[in-house]
Amino acid sequence: MAILILWLIAKGLNLFNTPFYIEMIPYFGGFLAVLGMAKEIVRSFHELERVVDDVKEIKEDIRKIEGRIIVLEQKMILLEARFI
Repeated sequence: MAILILWLIAKGLNLFNTPFYIEMIPYFGGFLAVLGMAKEIVRSFHELERVVDDVKEIKEDIRKIEGRIIVLEQKMILLEARFI
């Protein structure tokens, strides 16, 4: 811990210079992290679009089923009328 404190003090007083590309390593790492998060966000949006499409298909299927149920109810009413 003492070494780290001495290094920070020496660095603050410009007793030694670190090459520029080494000082930029944390920035490059942060940039790559942001790119990774952006990629995940885009992937999530694509998955969300697929889910929305699936929900639309399910709604269409439900409408078809409702139509079939109505037809079956009408047929049942006709059958009940014949037997009563």
